[in-house]
Amino acid sequence: HVYWSFATVNAATGAVVAPVDQQDNTPLAKCMLQLRTRCIRQIGVIGDISAQDSTFAALDDANLPTFVSTATDWLDGLNIADPTGNTAAGAWTRGPFMLKAMKALREGLDDAALPEEPRLTLSWDEYAAAFDTGKNNTTGGCGAKNPTVRCFPAGLDTVVDTIQLQMHRRPESLPVANITATNWTAIIPRLNEKIMYTFRNDVGLTPKDLTAIAFDGTYKAKGVALYSATEDVVTNKAATLRDMGAKGAYGILMPTQLVHMPILPY
Repeated sequence: HVYWSFATVNAATGAVVAPVDQQDNTPLAKCMLQLRTRCIRQIGVIGDISAQDSTFAALDDANLPTFVSTATDWLDGLNIADPTGNTAAGAWTRGPFMLKAMKALREGLDDAALPEEPRLTLSWDEYAAAFDTGKNNTTGGCGAKNPTVRCFPAGLDTVVDTIQLQMHRRPESLPVANITATNWTAIIPRLNEKIMYTFRNDVGLTPKDLTAIAFDGTYKAKGVALYSATEDVVTNKAATLRDMGAKGAYGILMPTQLVHMPILPY
């Protein structure tokens, strides 16, 4: 799958605003079409977990229906990236509403799916320490008083298809291996079928870190996502993509299919 970023939300109406491409959209449309013929899903990203402010801040009960109705036309699914975290009181006050919004999106995507076609996917960007319920001196756990920390909300795992842990947003003192070595099924049953590891190619990770992310993402979790692959291709000749693919056993050639054929769930 490929994630296309970043859409925003109109603060006045709650409507989803598509990202503005400075160039002609035709090449992007052709790229998406070619990827779809290879059974690669095209996912629209709303929000940015690395942003200073949340694009979802103005969402409320009144404009939530508009948000859902304008979001569900996106490609083969949606990825929601909300950067809000714990307040000074050490609680994620925005959490209950975002859980409500995700449930509404799930219903909207299910309603938007065409008959006899696969379910549209819904994924959630999450801070890497969101499942750390401990109170150790190193990170303070997911309940620490920090705007870039929060505890994963109970019930969200049943709503989404994928939970993407942002490895580059973990506390600096928290080793990558402490996260990738986690037995996710001991936390939430079958969570290893939903957890993915996401990292930025411009953030310093050691070769050992990359190996842990790629290998454990392949064999212990659902996979790995690179942010951003476009930047890696343009500035790095796709070196990170190739390296991670080799470490994680990715890059398997897939059969092509006709454009009108449905994309199978992954």
